[in-house]
Amino acid sequence: MNSVKLQKLILLMGPPGSGKGTQSDLLADKFNYAHFSMGNALRDFAKGDTEMAHRIKQTIDAGIIVNDEDARMIFLEEIGKLSNKFEGIILDGFPRTLGQMADVDEAIKRYEIKSYKVFFLGVDREKLIDRLGKRKTCSVCKRIFLPGVFGYDTDTCSFCGGRLEIRDDDNAEGVAKRFDEYIKKTADVKNAYESKGMLIKINGDQPIEKVHEDIIKSLKE
Repeated sequence: MNSVKLQKLILLMGPPGSGKGTQSDLLADKFNYAHFSMGNALRDFAKGDTEMAHRIKQTIDAGIIVNDEDARMIFLEEIGKLSNKFEGIILDGFPRTLGQMADVDEAIKRYEIKSYKVFFLGVDREKLIDRLGKRKTCSVCKRIFLPGVFGYDTDTCSFCGGRLEIRDDDNAEGVAKRFDEYIKKTADVKNAYESKGMLIKINGDQPIEKVHEDIIKSLKE
């Protein structure tokens, strides 16, 4: 791939299971942007055999947010790898704290990024718990499949051929804990972007296609 200059960041905020991953994939496919998922990056990193990998795995298993220092290291390292390969990057699950917001600001300055759009996918808590108990995730490319979506009724990913799995923490108790933890921990970030007039709210309870349509419409405005 020829070297290109990173110019755009799109942040998708929302509780776990609100559709950030699905919408990020749709946007990445449409614009040929990279999809940076902090959740996927952390789960991949946690498979390692280092002290930091073990610490991150314990944090994930406990259903709480990884500390800023570890998240910062992974974020800046991954953005560095993508910065000369893609014109745009979709941020999914980062930033979640004010400290992480500063990390994004640092990346914007470092790479002289011209455009930064922030979306919040709002969802109903009870509907989310029901939906997440049924979702499947590809073990290879990490794409998410929900009931009614093409390929859901099989055990094989229709994109890469990987195995579809239901995550261990996608049970009612785990989902509720992650939802409440997210709302509590990210309220400051959401409020900060809103106070800056940057937050674009999207109804995440709508069908996938309508959510995507609303995001595209807002990107054009």
